[in-house]
Amino acid sequence: MVIKHLRIKGFTLVEVTVVVSILGVIALLAIPNIKRFAIKSKRAEAIQNTMTLYSLEQAFRADNDRYGQLTTYGQDHCPAAINELNFELTDCRKLRYQYFTTTNSATIFEASAASSLVCSDGSPDIVSINVDKAVTVADCQNFQF
Repeated sequence: MVIKHLRIKGFTLVEVTVVVSILGVIALLAIPNIKRFAIKSKRAEAIQNTMTLYSLEQAFRADNDRYGQLTTYGQDHCPAAINELNFELTDCRKLRYQYFTTTNSATIFEASAASSLVCSDGSPDIVSINVDKAVTVADCQNFQF
């Protein structure tokens, strides 16, 4: 009588553990970079929207000899309490930044976008543009999540 040994094909526990460990290390290296790219894309959106606010301010001043006012617009502030610029974005509640203007006189204004993200040094993530079209972006290298 001949006894055949059947070999069941599969992976050993050691092989599975090694693969899971390697995948874990790759994930640890990749996730911070993915978050950084996501934040950069959100910030690019904020810069574009503040440029739109700049154009709206210039058009409003041409018609009214003063700059317009926009109170906080976005997320929980839809619509804005004061929106002389008619600044509207689709689906206001899903915006990643809150937009507002600071008008100090008939000749000076600043349009800003503030995020709910906070830099690792505790400063807020803010993008702003002034009457000279100078864009200022918060110098955040790392964010608190």
